[in-house]
Amino acid sequence: MVEKLAMPGESWDAVLRGHKLLLGIYRQHVNTISRYIGGIYVDRTFVGQATASAAPLVPVPLEQQKYAMAMLAKHVFAPGALTIPGNLLSHLQAQRRGFSGAKAPLVRLDVGKVQQSALSHLLHVTTLRRIVDSGFYGNEYDVHAVLGDLTSAIFDVDLRISVNSYRKDLQVSYVEQLIMAFNGDAKDNVALSSIYAQITHIDRLMARSSKSADAATKAHRRYIRQLIEAALAKH
Repeated sequence: MVEKLAMPGESWDAVLRGHKLLLGIYRQHVNTISRYIGGIYVDRTFVGQATASAAPLVPVPLEQQKYAMAMLAKHVFAPGALTIPGNLLSHLQAQRRGFSGAKAPLVRLDVGKVQQSALSHLLHVTTLRRIVDSGFYGNEYDVHAVLGDLTSAIFDVDLRISVNSYRKDLQVSYVEQLIMAFNGDAKDNVALSSIYAQITHIDRLMARSSKSADAATKAHRRYIRQLIEAALAKH
């Protein structure tokens, strides 16, 4: 990207804009993929009109939902999924317009926005309700399985190794959103038990995996446990 966009005699702003454009496109694709999980195919044909759909509302098949979750796990949540090369980061300099504003690229903030696109949708109460309710008319990917797979994607791979900065942000954000869903005013009672199960499961994971971690990772896991302890103390 640097070689293609940097022009002699110009600032590095074109490289920065190209980087942000690509992240924005990536985020749009993440949004699309996440909608398959708990999604419903909607057929707008009227009664009596020809259609290949079995019904006006058809839940996305289990295989497609599981594939979407696997795509998110690999390309959004995995430790190296959104790692930006250092030789690119060192060239992400905005053209100066005055003397205010951050001069260095906000790397984790940009990556976090992509990850949050998926998390915010999947953990929204409307999505959780739809996952539960669509089970009455064909959805086979129940809310407990969805949240369990999401937790596995965000925690399992680095339980026995150091957690990098991207994953630390992701794990804390995920736990905070689970807590918000658990303690918030808008709740789905069926999903609530599955959310509680994930929160307590993560607490046990953090307790077991802290023994062999480096100091920074131990501190990270203690912090997650403290978040969970404070949240559960309210009940």
